[in-house]
Amino acid sequence: MKVKVMQGIGDILWVHQKLFNLADEFEYSIQIIPNDISTRLQTRSVEFVKTWPKVKSVGVEIVSAPDYDMQCKREWSTKDLIDGKISHFSLNRWLEQGKKLEDLDSHKIEWSIDIPVEEHPVDSKFCCLYVSGGNKGNGECWSIEDWASIFENVQVPIYILGASYDKQTMLDLYDTLKNDMKKMCRIYMDYKPQQVCYMLKNCDFFVGWQSGLNILADQFKTKQVMVYLDWVYPMKDAWVNPENRVPEIFNPTSFPEGSDRAKELLEKNILGAIK
Repeated sequence: MKVKVMQGIGDILWVHQKLFNLADEFEYSIQIIPNDISTRLQTRSVEFVKTWPKVKSVGVEIVSAPDYDMQCKREWSTKDLIDGKISHFSLNRWLEQGKKLEDLDSHKIEWSIDIPVEEHPVDSKFCCLYVSGGNKGNGECWSIEDWASIFENVQVPIYILGASYDKQTMLDLYDTLKNDMKKMCRIYMDYKPQQVCYMLKNCDFFVGWQSGLNILADQFKTKQVMVYLDWVYPMKDAWVNPENRVPEIFNPTSFPEGSDRAKELLEKNILGAIK
């Protein structure tokens, strides 16, 4: 099945979960737009998607900004895709309205896709943190000190995940956590997708600025706190595996609720269960 999709890891994973049982293989074409956003950033999902079961190929297609905007905002139909009436497919608009992934139509969702991992050295206990490079300069988001404060009572090593376009934010977090708060932490930048997934699968918990890493973590039933931008917060747990929609596993919050709320969720629902 050939499908044109949006850019994000999570955007495509939702599509893959929705369509997984409808075809034996998939050829995805990721849509990008010619603007001042780097091609590296817009194609961040390619190497991840290539590793997923049933994915035959992943390509990239340049489209106009209006075309991409249309794909983001349209309420796409699974039936129309199956019938060949459309070639684009996205579930974002539905989920942004708070509609549950499993309630969109009668087609079965594949909640547990066997995402491949590659083992590499990690501590026996550790947690993961991701904060987008886009956090800096975004008035809605938190300061580095706010993010670091969430980990005040965390006693395990903190693995800071990210890519080269997140570099400065990662360095700022490292400096605050390690030098100011005396926390054990390490930076993992531009690691292979399978290695990133290994860390997400084996960590004690994950705290993340809304991203595809949160959606991947859900595949592994990883305990997490996910921080949403306010405009997309109605999505909350709409895409989450129903088995994981419990505070012991998934905890959504938003930037307007403040970092103290994220800290509260982490300490109340997750830290107490770590032995």
